[in-house]
Amino acid sequence: MPAPTALIDFIAPVEGASRERLAFFDPLTVLQTRRLDEVPSVLERVEAEARRGRWCVGFVAYEAAPAFDAGMAVHPADGPLVWFAVFDQAHPWPMPPDLPYEPLSWNGGIDRTAFERAIDRIHAAIADGEVYQINFTAPWRSAFAGDPRGLFHALHRAQPDGYAAYLDAG
Repeated sequence: MPAPTALIDFIAPVEGASRERLAFFDPLTVLQTRRLDEVPSVLERVEAEARRGRWCVGFVAYEAAPAFDAGMAVHPADGPLVWFAVFDQAHPWPMPPDLPYEPLSWNGGIDRTAFERAIDRIHAAIADGEVYQINFTAPWRSAFAGDPRGLFHALHRAQPDGYAAYLDAG
């Protein structure tokens, strides 16, 4: 069996529903774009495939926001704005193989002083009614060597409660 293109593990959205723990291999096609003006048409094609009963597994990047609201300011995208692999069928989640990878050594982020200043600005913006929510993030990077599925399975074992996805988008 080939390596999976996608693995998903989503807990049941409503009580009594079953957990979705599925694997996807060999997509029929991949629908993607790096251009803002193509985002709506690519998503229309994804929806058309889903209405045909196909499985569409992928993502819409935060950087695609201006395609929906021109007033949204984003940083330039490092990859596709939209990426969906289209599959005829889902398969059972395979037993995770023991795939090697090197330990990660994270660097980056921000120091404590800069973090506290940013949080103070966020609190002020919320208090002033400028925004009601901010998802505050900071970039962390690490070199990686090994099989990415090995890292995914290790992370999934550490946090096994669902809402996990592995996508091989190349």
